[in-house]
Amino acid sequence: MPTNYITLTRQELYDLVWSKPMSSLAKEFGITDVGLAKRCRAVDVPIPYRGYWTRKKGGYGPPRTPLPKYRGAKPPVAKGHKTPRSLLPPAPEPHVPEEAISILKRDPPPAAKPIPPEHQALDERLRAHPATVRADLRGAHAAIRRTALHLKAQRVKDLDWNRGDRSGPIVLINVEKSSTQRALFIADAILRAADKLNWPFQEPPKDPDPYRPRYRDTPHYGPIWGCIMVEGEPLQITVRERQKQVPHVLTDYEKTSRARGYESHERPWDLAPTGDLRLSLARPDKHVFKTISDQARRRLEDKLPEVLHAMLEHALDEKRWREDRRRAEEAQRERERLENLARERHEAHLKLIAELERQAGAWYRARFLRRYVKAARRQLGGRSIEAKLQQEKVDFFEWAAGYLEQLDPLSATPHHRDQIPRQLPYVAEESALKNTLLRLFGHDGCVPRKMEAAISMGAFVAHDAKQGLEGND
Repeated sequence: MPTNYITLTRQELYDLVWSKPMSSLAKEFGITDVGLAKRCRAVDVPIPYRGYWTRKKGGYGPPRTPLPKYRGAKPPVAKGHKTPRSLLPPAPEPHVPEEAISILKRDPPPAAKPIPPEHQALDERLRAHPATVRADLRGAHAAIRRTALHLKAQRVKDLDWNRGDRSGPIVLINVEKSSTQRALFIADAILRAADKLNWPFQEPPKDPDPYRPRYRDTPHYGPIWGCIMVEGEPLQITVRERQKQVPHVLTDYEKTSRARGYESHERPWDLAPTGDLRLSLARPDKHVFKTISDQARRRLEDKLPEVLHAMLEHALDEKRWREDRRRAEEAQRERERLENLARERHEAHLKLIAELERQAGAWYRARFLRRYVKAARRQLGGRSIEAKLQQEKVDFFEWAAGYLEQLDPLSATPHHRDQIPRQLPYVAEESALKNTLLRLFGHDGCVPRKMEAAISMGAFVAHDAKQGLEGND
C-alpha cells in the first residue's frame, strides 16, 4: 500500500497552482494534471482558467481568481416538524477551519538491479565502447560477410576474404531484400562491439545426449546459426522484419480460374513488409527473452547500447541463477546425506532393539520351560525318564536342562551346534513362529505323552503330529 503523501494547506496549494502550469506541477507530484484538478475542486481551490498562461506569457497581467472560504460539509437537518424558512432567523455563518490537504505522490520507479563489483569494470568498458553502425560491409565482421554471402546481398563480390573466413557460423537474419543491407549493418555493429568486450561469436555449444550418441554425431548440412558467448553464456541474436496484412490482389491465374467457374480458397489478405526491424535475443534453446524493435522516434540503430546492456544483464542473471541452482543442489545433497545418516542410525538402533527383544524372548521362553521341567521333576518325585536321541538313550530332563542353559542368554553355557535352530530358505518367519506357539500351547495336533506312561514303557520317544493319537499312551 503506498504511503508517500505530501501534506499542504489550501493556501499553499492555491499558490502552487497559480505559480506554474498544471502539467508541470502534476509531474512534480507524480500524478496527472486531471487528478490534480480533481483534488483542487474537492477542496474549493480555483485553478487557472483557459488562456491565463498565454496572456501572462505575452506580458499582460491577467487577474487571479480569489481563494474562497472553505465551508466544508453541510450540517445535518433534524427530523420532525419543519418550520417555514421565512420565519427562521438568519443563522450566523459557521466558521470552518481549513483542513490540511494530502496529495498522494507516486513512489519513484524501482531502481535497476545492482551490478556485482566484479562486473563494474565490464560495465564501464561497455559504456566506453558504444556500438557504431558502418555504411560499408568491406571491413565488416567475418560472420556478417558469411551471412551476406548466404543471403546473396548486394555487392557480395566486392567483399575481401581472408583465409578461413568463408567457413563458420552466421547470423540468423530473416528480412526482405530491401532491408537486407540495414539488417547486416546492425548485426555487424553488435558483433564488433562484442569483440571489443571479448564476447566471441562461435558455434552454439553441443548438447551431449548419452542415450543417442550415434544420431547426434551425424554431419550437419546447411548454415549454422552462431551464438555470442557473453561472459561464457551463449546468446543468439535474430534480426527480423515486421510484416502487416494487406488486401489480397488476385493473380492472373486466379482471375482466369474464377472466370471459368472454379472455386478458389485463397486468403483474403497477404503479408507485406513494413521496413521496421526487430532484434530478438534468445537462448540456445530458441527461447526469446528480449525484443527491441524500431519506433517512430527511435530507430534500431540508436538502441544498440540498450541491446548490449540487455545481453550483459541476461548473462549476469544466468550466472546468478546457475550459482543459486548449484547452491540449492548442494543443499539438497547435504540434506539427503543427513537423512541417510539419520536413517542408518535409526536402522542400527532397530537392530539393537531387535537383539534386545530376541534375548528377552529367549530368556522368557527358557524361564517358561524351566518352570515346566521343575514342576515335572517335582511330580515324578526324583524319577527319571529315558529319551531316545537317535541310537543313544539320554535322560530327558538332563537333556532339557542343558538345552535351557543354552537357550537362556544370561547363562554362560555356550551354544551347541546341533541345537541351534536353522531357518530354511523356503520357510517364512511367520510360519516358524506359528509352529512354535502351537507347540507351546498344545495346538499342533499332537497329544503329548503322559509322564507315568513314559516311565512304565521305559523310554520317551518323540513322535510327529502325522501319527495322530494312535499308540500315544
